[in-house]
Amino acid sequence: MPHSTSAKPSRSLVLARVCSRNVRLVWFLVLLVGVLGAVTPAQAYVRTRSEDDKYDLIWPDPAITLTVRTGGALPISVNDLLEATMRATGTWNAPANDSSIDFSVVSSAAAASDPAYDHENTISVRTSDWNAPLYGSGVLALTTVWTLGGAIVDTDTEINGVSPSAPWALLPDDPALAMMENNVDLQAALTHELGHAIGLAHPCSLGGPPDPPEVDNLGNPVVTCSPTLPASILNATMFPSATPGEIQERVLSDDELLALHDLYPVGQAPVVQGTTTSSGGCAVGGALDAAASGAVGSGAECSGAVIVVGAVLLARRRRGVRRS
Repeated sequence: MPHSTSAKPSRSLVLARVCSRNVRLVWFLVLLVGVLGAVTPAQAYVRTRSEDDKYDLIWPDPAITLTVRTGGALPISVNDLLEATMRATGTWNAPANDSSIDFSVVSSAAAASDPAYDHENTISVRTSDWNAPLYGSGVLALTTVWTLGGAIVDTDTEINGVSPSAPWALLPDDPALAMMENNVDLQAALTHELGHAIGLAHPCSLGGPPDPPEVDNLGNPVVTCSPTLPASILNATMFPSATPGEIQERVLSDDELLALHDLYPVGQAPVVQGTTTSSGGCAVGGALDAAASGAVGSGAECSGAVIVVGAVLLARRRRGVRRS
């Protein structure tokens, strides 16, 4: 789990403490780091942890409704935005996954707004105010997750419609044809972000060893991201990169399938750690107003939370097509 810091590390964003002991705002950063790391065993996954490292995050109810906001001057057609979302949710919902995850999708004519704990799980294209340090010009998408204890209670995904490093598109299904285009595949990006939305983290750490150290589901330390990692990690949906012409993250790897089977088994309620009830209210404020304005709703006891900044960044090199 990334840790709070007052320094601004290279190629990453400053983490900031805001509000709530029980309601936590968690963002995910996807970044390609050109450093070497050790090999991680295949079929392992990493879960997102609470800021105090006490709880793994998970939805108590795996039936999750997503609202796609279609308002504003979108850099992609409404039809392609909705189609990409439907395909991405269908990937996680597939019966063959042997999982209880059940995304449903509705649309709204509203435009994108700042993430808010409002009991509405949203996907939107942000067309203004995508600025550093919380939003970087190379950041393609951000997912914000709100939690009570270890329970996920709200999630908002934002797509960079201001300054993406490559244009958005719904690429052809043929990998060879997709590779010929200089566009970033929205379906692949959303498939990755939905993994964050259900509590999955990256299979490698960004920018150096995290504090406290992260481990995967097998108890192995999480390795540092590197282009020299095994194909089983590089080709995973949750691997932190996105490259023009690439569609491999549309397909769940064995790691994500194992996570679905373990965390959201059919016929069983997900196991939630920590309390999921509290009282009182809290407002997000301070330096984070530009990225997460608005008040945290009633029913969330607040005394100090963290933001873990995160997203999908454009990789500086093209990765190979996913192997079957």
